[in-house]
Amino acid sequence: MSYHASRSVIQLGPISSLRATRPFGHVAPHMRIIRRVVVVLASACVASVFSVFAACSFGVDIDALSSCATGSCVDSGRDAITNDVTDATSADCPSGKGSAMVRVAGSCIDHAEVTNASYAQFLAASKDLASLSPIAAACKAQKDFTPSVWPVAAEALPVVNVDFCDAQFYCAWAGKTLCGSVAGGALPVSRMATSDDVWFGVCQTGNADRTACNTASTALANVGVFAGCTTPTGVNDLIGNAWEWVDSCLSDNDLSDVCFSRGGAYDSASAEQTCGFTGRSARRDYRAPNQGFRCCAP
Repeated sequence: MSYHASRSVIQLGPISSLRATRPFGHVAPHMRIIRRVVVVLASACVASVFSVFAACSFGVDIDALSSCATGSCVDSGRDAITNDVTDATSADCPSGKGSAMVRVAGSCIDHAEVTNASYAQFLAASKDLASLSPIAAACKAQKDFTPSVWPVAAEALPVVNVDFCDAQFYCAWAGKTLCGSVAGGALPVSRMATSDDVWFGVCQTGNADRTACNTASTALANVGVFAGCTTPTGVNDLIGNAWEWVDSCLSDNDLSDVCFSRGGAYDSASAEQTCGFTGRSARRDYRAPNQGFRCCAP
């Protein structure tokens, strides 16, 4: 699917100090007033320019700064590549835990796959499991959410070796949901890859070019490093890298229920690395080294 890079990050060095020079000679009273107004205005402009340049020097997303300036984002103060939280999340989407979210066509979606860093926060948190929702009936008895290979030192890699219930509990803890129906909640399997499917709708906003993503390698990659694998709305890695659990299962009885994943992984067949592929299914308790997820919200 293609994605093209929609955000520009500019790296600039520190700015030299700016010094105001007092004019020579006598200045008439009315000119002093004008000069004061000009100095105030100039100072405001310099401060504005300095804040943008300073942001650039620290690698801040300039598009995110623009949206923050209009009150449409929440600044998290943390970097996407290091711990899964970007500088800005859409103002009406859940924020504060895990990946920053982007609102696309009426739904919110994590801009990146959930990383090891964010999942570690979930494991370390004190959780009132009974209050978390929505949780499938088949998952409610689960108490241990530790991946089958853990801990993992590479914080910016997508978390893998997680099953459906792990993913659903994490999203509920973050105040989000596993990606399912645009109306919220689970998506019937028969409605995957239709207008009811949040994940599919966001994936379709890109153009079809899977080669821009992590689709032909031998290992997972840090989230967001494939610049061409980004939708116009700033969602990374929907194709390739790790399979993503979605809230679509054939039943809700027990851990043997068959549930689905989307997007393909770094080692998948090319036919699986598309927005419309819906043939990946496994037991609800399936864990694999290429199986991850991201969250959504109405």
